[in-house]
Amino acid sequence: MHNGFMVLHGNRLETLTELVADWLRQHPLAPLDEEIFLVQSTGMAQWLKLQLAGALGLSAGFQFQMPARFLWSAYRTALGEDRVPRAPPVPYTHQPPPTNSAASISGATYTLNQKPNDD
Repeated sequence: MHNGFMVLHGNRLETLTELVADWLRQHPLAPLDEEIFLVQSTGMAQWLKLQLAGALGLSAGFQFQMPARFLWSAYRTALGEDRVPRAPPVPYTHQPPPTNSAASISGATYTLNQKPNDD
């Protein structure tokens, strides 16, 4: 498989890493080729680099990206770099909504406006 997209999912990272290492042994990269891995965090990327280096003897030709960065690169490639800006309009990191968001304010307003039960 020269080009393609493979999705592996599971709840045991060690098993997934063994599967990837076996795949890479059977289908080694050509010189100067890169394999792209989508990971959920930089910590997971670092862990996977170390595990692949241990299983394969080295960790070269691997690129670890967050899903948002990968998708933005795919958009630029598919639609054209002149039509899609270099950087996305929002940062790559996921930020939790602020506590004063509209949803929490409306929930607090609803709670304050409830009439007490007359028992």
